[in-house]
Amino acid sequence: MSDLTHDKPEPHKGVEIIVNSRKKYVEGEYVTFKEVIGLAYDVPPSGENIEFTVKYRNGPRGSKGSLVKGKDTKIADGMIFDVKYTDKS
Repeated sequence: MSDLTHDKPEPHKGVEIIVNSRKKYVEGEYVTFKEVIGLAYDVPPSGENIEFTVKYRNGPRGSKGSLVKGKDTKIADGMIFDVKYTDKS
C-alpha cells in the first residue's frame, strides 16, 4: 500500500469578492477605491486623462452603488465589483 500524500490547496483567507468577473480575496472589513483598481488590473492604465468607474452590488445587506476615488466601502462575501476606465482626452 502506497503512502502518497496529496497536496491540498491552502484555504483562501479573507473575504471572497468578484472583480471584473474574477474571484479575489481581501482581508479586513473594507476595501478602498485604489485597492479595487489594483485587483481589477495587474497593471492599471495611467495618465492624466484616465478616469475609473467602480460600481458594486451584492454588498452588505444587498447594498449597491458606486465607489469613488479616495473612499472605501464595507465588503461582504460574494460582493461584485465592475471596474472600467476611460481616457477623457
